[in-house]
Amino acid sequence: MISNKLNKIKAWADARLSKYFPAVHGAVLLIVIPAFFIVIVYFISILTEIIKDEEYRSVVDYEARLAALKQDLPPNSIVNYVSNSEAPDDLINAEYVLIPVRMVEGLKPMHDLLVFHNFNIAELPEFDGYALKKNYGNKVILFKRTK
Repeated sequence: MISNKLNKIKAWADARLSKYFPAVHGAVLLIVIPAFFIVIVYFISILTEIIKDEEYRSVVDYEARLAALKQDLPPNSIVNYVSNSEAPDDLINAEYVLIPVRMVEGLKPMHDLLVFHNFNIAELPEFDGYALKKNYGNKVILFKRTK
């Protein structure tokens, strides 16, 4: 019974494909079938994010936090970027917001300026070879190289 219904659905789909795409049945199926499953998987992933209520930092959040810093950085300079965020796109978002400044993740090689983007610690960090230049008050701190 189930196989009979599946054969009817297959025959109907084949008739529709023959009507609209007579020469490219296989290519259309190779596009449509994966797209159908991708939409379902994407819907489930969005639904799980909503249910879990995960915190997602968008580029707009980075823009709000780094706006004052952007004015103090010289254009086309290279700065070190250190963050305690575990988000995989943390550096990408910061680089995007601070364009045309180029950012190097970590402390090596040392450049004249270091941006520390804090997300979860209360204490002011210390970096060897850098001194505090400006604390922006929104957990964004700019350091200047001393050595």
